[in-house]
Amino acid sequence: MATQMEHDGRVTVAPHDLRQYTLYGRSFQGLAGFFDAVSFALGTKGWRRNLDAFNDILRGGFGTPDEGFVLRWANADVSAMRLGWEETILFIERKLTTCYPDNVPDVRKDLEMARCHEGQTFFEVIVQIVREHGSRRTRGRGQCAPAPGVSPTRKADSASVTSAS
Repeated sequence: MATQMEHDGRVTVAPHDLRQYTLYGRSFQGLAGFFDAVSFALGTKGWRRNLDAFNDILRGGFGTPDEGFVLRWANADVSAMRLGWEETILFIERKLTTCYPDNVPDVRKDLEMARCHEGQTFFEVIVQIVREHGSRRTRGRGQCAPAPGVSPTRKADSASVTSAS
């Protein structure tokens, strides 16, 4: 097992034979930039560049090692700001212009909530995806564990995701 020291002095343990990647939070702006940074960090191409596809990538496959991998998110605090309310509101505003007419009332409600800083930012949604993989550690082939200290409500210098089969 390999260990990795986190910003708060806690240690994450990961199998030594898993490939490790780093996502640099200072290297991108916005959700499109996040998807570019994930593609660059993991060396993946041809994925659909949305949150569902990101969820799939964490399971392994899709250009990532089937046997699992470790993803370290450096400067997650910067990402939290860059994927915060402003980016979330812009995305929902664009979605309002392209969504199916029957969905307009729900999207308007989402937009109203985001403008009041209620609900989740993109960063919080991404952290939730990571944590959901962590809750499936004993089920299925995907195993992910967010690093200690990664929380949508407090700053973190880094986050580690361990994905193993």
